[in-house]
Amino acid sequence: MANLGLEPGRFADGRAFAVLMEFTVGEVDALLFCAYEVGDYVHVALYTSAGVSLVGDTLPEFVNEAAHGFLSLAQQYLDSMSATVVFPAPRGGGTRFYAISEQGVLTAEIASPNQPTHLAPLESAGHAVIQALRQAVTEECAGA
Repeated sequence: MANLGLEPGRFADGRAFAVLMEFTVGEVDALLFCAYEVGDYVHVALYTSAGVSLVGDTLPEFVNEAAHGFLSLAQQYLDSMSATVVFPAPRGGGTRFYAISEQGVLTAEIASPNQPTHLAPLESAGHAVIQALRQAVTEECAGA
């Protein structure tokens, strides 16, 4: 956590300081990564198996706000997640979440798309971050 510049004790209560969401769109695997950094800044990155990567250091505030929402909402799901030391890809087009805290890594999975699940709001919040990234890239390209 010191490498992220996080204040000592800020996450000592078991809160997650980073959350990952892995999912598949068609034939493409994707990974969204959001992590708290110094102050109120959130590091946001999106990686895909198609070779597309977006790593945000100077993203617009609306991306930071969406990432904050995703990380904040994830805190509510920690009690329903399981500890893990293995990191398999989601099964059958599902979505897998990982939450990283000082105590270790927790995980939860939506086994298949369109499955009713208590994790649906977290999945929606993750996709809101991706939509914000898409908007930021579109605006950047339009202004270039």
